[in-house]
Amino acid sequence: MNRLPTGIQSFPILREDNCIYVDKTEVILRLLETGSTLFFSRPRRFGKSLLVSTLCELFKGNKKLFEGLAIYDKWDWDKKHPVVRIDWSSFAHRTIPAAEEGLMYCLRKTAQEYGVELTSKLAANALQELIGCLHEKTGERAVVLVDEYDMPIINALGKPDFETHREFLHDFYGLLKGAGDHLRFIFFTGVSKFAGLSVFSGLNNIRDVTLDPALATLCGYTDQELKEYFPEHLAAVAKEQNMPIEQLLEKTKFWYNGYSWDGETSVYNSFSILLFLGAKYFDTWWFDTGTPTFLIKILLEKNDIAPFMQPVIVNTLASRTFNAEDSDIVSLLFQTGYLTIKKIKRESFPIEYTLDVPNFEVRDAFLTWLLTAYNVSSVLKTQQLAVRTKKSILAGNVVELERDLREMIAGIPYKLHIPREAYYHSLFLVWLKLLGFDIQGEYLTDIGRIDAVWRLGERMILVEIKCGRREEDSEKLLAEAMKQIKEKHYADAFGGIQKTTCLAIVYTYTNRKLACRIEA
Repeated sequence: MNRLPTGIQSFPILREDNCIYVDKTEVILRLLETGSTLFFSRPRRFGKSLLVSTLCELFKGNKKLFEGLAIYDKWDWDKKHPVVRIDWSSFAHRTIPAAEEGLMYCLRKTAQEYGVELTSKLAANALQELIGCLHEKTGERAVVLVDEYDMPIINALGKPDFETHREFLHDFYGLLKGAGDHLRFIFFTGVSKFAGLSVFSGLNNIRDVTLDPALATLCGYTDQELKEYFPEHLAAVAKEQNMPIEQLLEKTKFWYNGYSWDGETSVYNSFSILLFLGAKYFDTWWFDTGTPTFLIKILLEKNDIAPFMQPVIVNTLASRTFNAEDSDIVSLLFQTGYLTIKKIKRESFPIEYTLDVPNFEVRDAFLTWLLTAYNVSSVLKTQQLAVRTKKSILAGNVVELERDLREMIAGIPYKLHIPREAYYHSLFLVWLKLLGFDIQGEYLTDIGRIDAVWRLGERMILVEIKCGRREEDSEKLLAEAMKQIKEKHYADAFGGIQKTTCLAIVYTYTNRKLACRIEA
């Protein structure tokens, strides 16, 4: 069977080494019909670099590489455009001098490839000079492909030189407008769409095609593509896992499918699928390729994990952007791949987008790391503690449950303790979600709001969380929490069909103590 293209971001290498290539060239044709200056966003490890590499070879006219693909008889191979490809992940850029040097190396390398000599000393000027020279040299207008355009901005977030990086990119990208007569196509990819940064202010004709329904499957694998291109590998995994192929496909879909940019068509994360098929076992492959430290940092600072805990409805998602000064958690989670579009209500004005977590891989891995960030302990320790806590709850053992929750609280540094009840609501919800419970936070009834409810078989567990300043307040607050659950008849919200268990949790700020009470 053909090789899996795991980790291969080069279209020529993938094709020449007889690797599996899921044919996206028909969608690429649709992409090229949408405009001449485009921005396209997808989360990391979603095949953006392979897409850029494919575009590069297409415009260069390397016909042989496209034999057997959908685009082969639909492209004018006689036109060979000079291509300037800039991949920010291929050189150092954390300082302006390093970025300048890396860009100049990239531009000089391209100039050398086409037999052109650059005289400009600054990267922004050299880019404009190179484009003009390439047009003159080849007789065809140039193509500019920028991969991971936002890397320098993301790395500078929260740092004193952030504004300097913004101005540097503004000047560099802005000069593309002056070279318009020499350009055939400009394409930017990245993770985040930034607001208020004016990075593309010089390119007033740039079009964001991230949510274009015609391009929903441009990156990632559809269910049909998974079955069509990887049957032998799926069969090998089914044999290894000792399960029927139908069952394997359902489990694979549960773990890795669910990403959508049109609310109708869902795709698998291609990186996760390739690693899964290669290893032949299920794991959190995508998340484990890098801890999203800047994302967790922002979530901790804002103490707002509600969008990750339950579906959220937003309007005008196409214009929602990540603002470095006042980051929008929903936009950030969406753009980085931790939320995706599950439904679009186009008949309303403005359009309503329902966002939710894509799949089990993202939910499980992100909650583990988020709780680890709160708890500042190892993932292994967190998982072991989660198992013990689950047993304590199922057994109704208050003593052991208090011990387990205290251990969780003890791992949180003092500086992260916030004297706000909402903070601990979020913390405990993450913890309970991590245990695998079907849990809903801030559950609304006709007579009140339950802090959390979760289903365990035929039993519904109702949670009320209270916070106080002194340990001597614990008993009083436990009684209040339990009384609130009973007097407001929260159990009635479930129609008496479910058995219910009441769980009260009280945390005191000053001495960081925790107490619980469980009643059936």
